Amino acid sequence: KFSISDFAGNIEVEPSFDGDSVDIEFSVIVKFGTSIRKLTDAVADYIADTIYQKQKKKVALYHEKIKNQRKDFQHKLSHSLAEDYDAVCVEDLNLKGIAGGLHFGKGIQDNGYGQFLSMLGYKLEERGKYLIKVDRYFASSKICSVCGHKKKELALSERIYLCECGNRMDRDVNAAVNILEEGKRIYKKCA
Repeated sequence: KFSISDFAGNIEVEPSFDGDSVDIEFSVIVKFGTSIRKLTDAVADYIADTIYQKQKKKVALYHEKIKNQRKDFQHKLSHSLAEDYDAVCVEDLNLKGIAGGLHFGKGIQDNGYGQFLSMLGYKLEERGKYLIKVDRYFASSKICSVCGHKKKELALSERIYLCECGNRMDRDVNAAVNILEEGKRIYKKCA
């Protein structure tokens, strides 16, 4: 219940909502010729604000649910990797640079790669295992995983890696093999 007062008198408005509908019953007391226009504007503002607040709460709950689902998935995946492998090789990516420079926007930041790496890192460390980060400037996509030939240029739109030696494979698989080999090299050098 709220009231609106002006020089002419008080107007009392009691909105009652029936379920999801926006049917409103008004008991209005108008004294001394108070303008109905003021009443309508005030009620419209009240209803709009109420609907906005409800919608804002729903959106916040959805965002929280998505955040919790992502965090749960990352915990399960990092736990599985930490249990199954003695060392895990990953590429140390510059996520801010990728998001801004390659027009991926917030999508690249929403995947939680940085949070996943920190989870994986502490879980591996607890078990006495290793997280090996390959330098972000290592040309994992441009190097052929079979013969070692390095391409000078490779567009992001080229999804199949084709080499002079006849190697033909998915670009991401080729990069993963190269990251693994570089990780092994780094491990042998440090151990």
